[in-house]
Order: sequence, then structure tokens, then C-alpha cells
Amino acid sequence: MAARRVVVLGGGSFGSVVARIAAEGAAAQPDKFCATVDWWVRRQAQADEINATHRNATYLGACALPANLVATADLRVAEGADLVIVAVPHEYLDGVLSQLKGSLAAGATALSLVKGLHVEGGALTPLTARIAGLLGVETAMLGGPNIYTEMARDEFAEATIGHAPSNLGGARAFQDLLTTPTFRADLCDDVAGVDLCGSLKNCVTLACGFVTGLGLGMNSDAQHQFPDRRERGQRNGRGPVQTGC
Repeated sequence: MAARRVVVLGGGSFGSVVARIAAEGAAAQPDKFCATVDWWVRRQAQADEINATHRNATYLGACALPANLVATADLRVAEGADLVIVAVPHEYLDGVLSQLKGSLAAGATALSLVKGLHVEGGALTPLTARIAGLLGVETAMLGGPNIYTEMARDEFAEATIGHAPSNLGGARAFQDLLTTPTFRADLCDDVAGVDLCGSLKNCVTLACGFVTGLGLGMNSDAQHQFPDRRERGQRNGRGPVQTGC
């Protein structure tokens, strides 16, 4: 198989640190990936800074970026890409991704880093499904309790790539790309589940804060974390969760 071309969309904090990992992974596996990882960012001044200094100071401070990570503000850089990492804030997804439908390589696949739910007409849609519709390609989800500042310091981190069973090949390609000495990703064939967990964890964080503020203990904290996720998981096609001893 020919080396796959990788493009990252979005130059914020988490997008930057994953772009860095992707560039390192691509450079280490020239038989699988093109050496250059192209990176679309919104502002040309940001792209110029990245290419001149190999830093994205606004979002990653002094963290060094690989020389094979090349930034541009021209969205056409994504045309013909095989693997697309989407790190665009979800309120801008439609405007950005709708310009790319039909322009990616045949058999292309995407990996979303974006947490949230698309709300339209009272219906909630996981963003992986929204991205898949906008790009016209299968889309996996990278989820996990990852703190980008620690990843930028090369502290070890793990994540899960949620994918549809039909997209195992694409998920494995992203797994290979993102495997470095300080980062690894496991696979899970439940893209909606991984997507929803990423979306709901911020709600859980708020609930935990409320429980702590009320002076309640860890049992209350744990109890408030899981019932809603069980119910939502079952409504989205997962089997029932058995409780009790």
C-alpha cells in the first residue's frame, strides 16, 4: 500500500499536541505515511509562526514541533488526503468541513478530536456522525482523559479510538500513526459510545463539583456519575448494564 497522506485540521491546544504526535509517528514510519504532515490553521500569521519557529506559542508555549509538521491557512491543503484529523471547534465544523466534501482521497477516513453533540430540531447527534456526513467519509473518535499540557511535556498518555466495525482498517491506521514512545491508543468498535463519553464527561465533572460543594462523600460522587451514562448508552444501541452482586 502506498504511504498515506495525513492532514490535521485545527490549531488549538489539543489539536496542536495531537498534530505533534502525528508528525512524530509519520516520520518514524515512512513505509506507511508520507513524511510531511500538513496542518491547516485558521490564521496565516499563526501558520507563519509555526513554520518559522516550530512553535505554536499561543497554545503550546515553548513546546517544540517537528520540522515535518507544515502549517498553512489554505484549506485546499486537505484535498487528496487519506487520513484527516479533525480538531476544529464544533461551532465551526459545518463552515470548514462542508468545503471539503468530495475532495479527499478515495477511501479516506477521519478521526475526530471534537467533543460535544450536534443539536438540531430537538435531536442530538454525536459529532462523529456529523463529521462523517459533512466530509462523506467514515469517522472515528479519539477519546480519553488526556491533559494536553502533560502530553506536550511528553508525559505518557493513553486514549481510545472508537470506530465503527466497518472502519477497523481506518482506525488501525490512526492507531499506527499515533503510537509513539509516550502515547498509545487502543481500539473500541463503539464509536457512538466513545463519542458520547467524551461529550458527557464535562457534565460529570460539573456534577462532581456540585457534590463536593454540598459536602457529600465519594459514594454520592460516584453514584451521580454513572446512571445517566448507562441510560444514554442503552438508548444508543448498547446492551443493558447489569448491576448488583
